[in-house]
Amino acid sequence: IYKRKIVSYSAHSISSGSAISLSKGVQLVGGGKTLISTGALQRRAPSVYGGAGGYGTRISQSAFSSSGSLTPYGETAVINNEKVTMQNLNDRLSSYLDKVRSLESANRKLELQIREFYEKKAPSVSSDFTNYFATITELRAQIDNAQLAVELLNTQITTCTTEVKTFYTQLSELKRTLQTLEISRQSILTEVGHKWTDRMQEHTFTVQCYLIVLIIQYKVDSHSVVVYIHKPHIERRVKTIVEEIVDGKVVSSSVDTQVEDIQ
Repeated sequence: IYKRKIVSYSAHSISSGSAISLSKGVQLVGGGKTLISTGALQRRAPSVYGGAGGYGTRISQSAFSSSGSLTPYGETAVINNEKVTMQNLNDRLSSYLDKVRSLESANRKLELQIREFYEKKAPSVSSDFTNYFATITELRAQIDNAQLAVELLNTQITTCTTEVKTFYTQLSELKRTLQTLEISRQSILTEVGHKWTDRMQEHTFTVQCYLIVLIIQYKVDSHSVVVYIHKPHIERRVKTIVEEIVDGKVVSSSVDTQVEDIQ
């Protein structure tokens, strides 16, 4: 697709003569018609250089060569008409510019056809987006709720993590306390064992003493019974002894020993 261009003509000028160079190095400059007698010649023909949009157009000359036998009497004549050449060049430039205009027109038509084609082929778009807006609003609300839920979960996770760390700290302290209590329990058990042994020994000694007391009491009671039973006989015997002593008689030793044993 060609872009539009603004075409304008500009005035140009060329030199009034054409430079002609002969084979021998002789150069002649002249205007209008020039007659060359003989020899091969070289000549520069003008050419056109056009800028973009017709601006900066220049006319330059290009070299061409020609050879032949020219007589000084007009056998061969070289006609150099600069006006005709310029007219030809201007005609060529005009034709080029006409082609550019036609291409620009074709370009505009093609652009219009392409635009119409896309307008016809493009699907019709409804201008009522109410349903879409409602759906978008609902989705945004769901996204906001999800974000709030995520934030709440993150807060709960942070709180639970803090609580777990606190529980671990408390558990460590409880473990240390349990170890201390276990040591105290072992110490108390050892001490109780010693005290229990001492207590048992003391209790055993007390029981033994009590048994001894009971035995002694039993013996005392048994002796008291014996004394009570033999008391009348003893009293009579004592009375007899006293009477005998009073009378001046000596009681046998066996009787005295028996009386002492009974008492």
